[in-house]
Amino acid sequence: MATLTALTSSEHADLKLKEHSGIIFADKAHMLALRVTEVVPATVDFPVVMSRMSNGSMSLSALTSFQPQQNLFVSNGKWMSSFQPGAMKTYPLYLMKSGDGKPEPILGIDADSKALSQTDGKPIFDKKG
Repeated sequence: MATLTALTSSEHADLKLKEHSGIIFADKAHMLALRVTEVVPATVDFPVVMSRMSNGSMSLSALTSFQPQQNLFVSNGKWMSSFQPGAMKTYPLYLMKSGDGKPEPILGIDADSKALSQTDGKPIFDKKG
């Protein structure tokens, strides 16, 4: 499970996003979250399943393997499907609640992501922040 942290230029000024962050995310994911608008194009390549989350809500997902920690659509570091879920395109960035009671979402990151680095990749923030 992702450990979400608010993304700020003051705390994360030196943070970099590694190339192929979506592949890093999907490599060990046997299910990838889908948006409602992605269901039809996803069905071309994946079984689409609806599952109940631990909080009771329902989730749409593309099934990439029956085995946890395995994705049959990643081979030698390459994505092997014609469709790429939005979750791969935006990882490790998320919209999250701010925690201060404000209704507007804020941008967060998966703080434990292997797609983030202090040394390798493209900077998330420029010198101006």
